[in-house]
Amino acid sequence: MIKTLKVDDLQFEVRWSPRRQSLQLTVDRGGELIINAPEGCAPALLEGFVREKRFWLYTKLAEKDALRQPVSPKEFVSGEGFPYLGRSYRLLLVDDQDAPLKLERGRFKLRRDDEADGRRQFVTWYSDHARRWLPRRIDEFAPRIGVEPTGLDVRDLGFRWAPAATTAPSTSTGRRSCCRPASSSTSSCTSWPTSTSGTTRRSSGAGSNGRCPTTRRGSGGGRNMGWRSWGCSPKLARSRC
Repeated sequence: MIKTLKVDDLQFEVRWSPRRQSLQLTVDRGGELIINAPEGCAPALLEGFVREKRFWLYTKLAEKDALRQPVSPKEFVSGEGFPYLGRSYRLLLVDDQDAPLKLERGRFKLRRDDEADGRRQFVTWYSDHARRWLPRRIDEFAPRIGVEPTGLDVRDLGFRWAPAATTAPSTSTGRRSCCRPASSSTSSCTSWPTSTSGTTRRSSGAGSNGRCPTTRRGSGGGRNMGWRSWGCSPKLARSRC
């Protein structure tokens, strides 16, 4: 089985899986292109899938290029903007206040004596406020997904948001999760499992683990494309994300 696939100017890594029953494209954080495919699919099927998704691929690659623009490091001077819960607040250096750093009246206020230690003050502030804010969000969403977290740990997770497992004693979340709006993402993917009923089930979206929310489109809402059109066997064509 092939490990790479080149379609025009696009180069893909092909990842085969005996358990997979659908084709999936992923545009990774660095712009790398990945095809996840079930074992037994012909290269012609992969190429056809890529050509069908070219507009989506070029759109996502353009978005990645825009996001990779160099970001200037933060300076702890009056007027610098710092994010919190999806909004940007400007910094104001003050001569005297009862805490090194505060968010007050729509502005971050940093004590001038702590300017040289500004990064540590912001890390501490974000971590403390995340520990107060996140438990309310956990209480809201835990019943929806059927879990009972027993603890919360705020730490630097790099590019990850908040890994969690039902078997773990606690949930870890990154400090950056309280800085960004919920729409931020790290990778994009699209999958196309075909069904034996002659209709297409398509999904597209974004997520750090490469999985997407799925929507169904029947004969009235999407392109009719049975498994015979793509050369898959009925076994491979059954839809199961």
